[in-house]
Amino acid sequence: MKEKGFASILIIMITAALAITGCVKNAAVTPSDKEEPVRIENTGIPAAIKEERTSEETAELYRDIYENAASNPSATSAGSAASYYDRLPVIRQIVERLGSYGYAAIDSENKNQLNMVNPGLIEDFCRKVEEKKEACATLFSVMENLGFIRFDFVTSEEMEGKVHVTRSVLCWIGDMPRVTDKYSYNAAIWEYTKEGYLFFEENTPVAYDGPPGYTAVRVKPLEEECRELNRHYILPIGYGANNMFLTDWNEENFGELDFYDLFQLLYPFVYYRNSPYGLTVDGAKYRVPEEEFNRVIMTYFNIDEETLHSCTKYLPEGKYYEYRTRSFLDYGNSPNTPWPEVTSRKENADGTITLTVSAVWPQRHLGRAMSSEVVIRPLEDGGFQYVSNRIIDSPENVEPDWYEIPSRDKMSSVISAALLPAAPSLP
Repeated sequence: MKEKGFASILIIMITAALAITGCVKNAAVTPSDKEEPVRIENTGIPAAIKEERTSEETAELYRDIYENAASNPSATSAGSAASYYDRLPVIRQIVERLGSYGYAAIDSENKNQLNMVNPGLIEDFCRKVEEKKEACATLFSVMENLGFIRFDFVTSEEMEGKVHVTRSVLCWIGDMPRVTDKYSYNAAIWEYTKEGYLFFEENTPVAYDGPPGYTAVRVKPLEEECRELNRHYILPIGYGANNMFLTDWNEENFGELDFYDLFQLLYPFVYYRNSPYGLTVDGAKYRVPEEEFNRVIMTYFNIDEETLHSCTKYLPEGKYYEYRTRSFLDYGNSPNTPWPEVTSRKENADGTITLTVSAVWPQRHLGRAMSSEVVIRPLEDGGFQYVSNRIIDSPENVEPDWYEIPSRDKMSSVISAALLPAAPSLP
């Protein structure tokens, strides 16, 4: 039995190697000024000449974009002060350039902030996997440092719906593109969902504590305005360490909404610095001046003082809120936390906007773990308020067990806010 099992594995490996050899030349197409472009069937991609390119040669296709961005170090360094979203326009340029040469490409791995270019290549490959037919495909994921991760996928009839993945990483070292890492594996998980997400995953050892072994790729496009609305209103809150999009609430009844978690998340957007109420191993309890706490919450919620006092622990004799931070044990945020995605929008007669928000949970290979309707009220001064959240009932909803309920009853020593630096005034 062991010999038979080994032989089966060997056949799969040989088949994958042969498929890779036969598929590489179909991985990309090159526009030609001399020939009338034809179309690759079912993809709509211009294809006059097909040729093999190494990863280094592929990077040369966008050297001009890289060199133009390299004059601004923040555009090419993932560790810089500039956020990922500041670099997104340059990443978009590279994705579109790769798309013009017939490649399937998307932005950084597990970010999914841009629509994939040439998604038909990946959709067609997924169909072939389901049909257990021979196929190959290549996908480029442009990283924050403007290099890329290249995924080469291979399947065949003999592999019976299994997918062999070669993952290589290219980085720009100075002005030269270099492959810095490359390895292959047979995907332990390969799932293309009805929501248009592709999840694939390599095997990881028991008790593995390194980076997540999964990749989540949105293949089907989203409306660009939905993406912008998500980045502006929803992603800054997200699903980590708060329950804002996990419970029903509205301005008439805030229900179980945890304003302490939101105070920590929203503080930087009001005071333009990180919250001075830092996390500790066991959680620290602070006395936050009433004016400071009110300002953060009331900037983003239409709530009066009396209601806010009733939803928190307010001590009128000192005019402060008693606030315990989450501890490292109930921090409730990890790489495995789902991310939100706005899938539709509706403008209401009263000027508010209703967003349909879905939780994408790669760890469970779910393109929609749950959904809710979030109502936003844009304000005349350019600000906005969160109006309500309503969970959309569905038999497919899963329990949000990534969410850790904070153990605020286990209070540690009280730290006076008077010992902390005063928050700066807004201009």
